[in-house]
Amino acid sequence: MGKKEKSRTKKSMAKGYKRKGDTMDSPTGLITKATPLKYNKIVIETSLGKRYFSDLSFFQKVHCYPIIEEWKNVSIDSYGLDLIWSSRFEVHITQIIDHAYKIEELKQVG
Repeated sequence: MGKKEKSRTKKSMAKGYKRKGDTMDSPTGLITKATPLKYNKIVIETSLGKRYFSDLSFFQKVHCYPIIEEWKNVSIDSYGLDLIWSSRFEVHITQIIDHAYKIEELKQVG
């Protein structure tokens, strides 16, 4: 683990650390839509009416992390909990939420 990874783990485990996403006692929801942006950035929409803009560059050192040409080849798994790239890289919804740099409420229709 590099210094950056250690500090993030230490920070997230520290007492009182506040995630940008949902609290631990609330449901996360399911991924209903995924839109890849420029390399390392993705936007997901969830069944709970939220849109998360995330930077996944934290995972770049993972062996199967998608290269630039593969970035747009992403799909939602059958359970709606993970995103999967053609390189077989997977990221869970909670990881996407944890790395969100912007969160929006989706407008309710009807």
